[in-house]
Amino acid sequence: MARSATTKQSNMQNKPKVKSIAVIPAYNECEKIGQVVSAIRESAENIDVLVIDDGSTDNTSQYARAADAKVIRLCTNMGYVTPAVNSRHQSVFYAAFCHA
Repeated sequence: MARSATTKQSNMQNKPKVKSIAVIPAYNECEKIGQVVSAIRESAENIDVLVIDDGSTDNTSQYARAADAKVIRLCTNMGYVTPAVNSRHQSVFYAAFCHA
């Protein structure tokens, strides 16, 4: 019995931690993106932040990187994806990844 409990504890310690990612679409948001990235980091532990810069003509990418976000920069603006974005609803998509 004691050996079984020890094995379970050992297996639990070896499991990778679940990590989340916040994906933020942004277009010409250099004035706000740093605050948004910081707020997300403060609200959750062990979270990565990915900013998708939709071809901004300002310094959105630089400000996002300065706030310690990962950035994917599109070379041209792809426009709105959903009516929710167009109507200025703010949302963040969380995805959890774990090892099998």
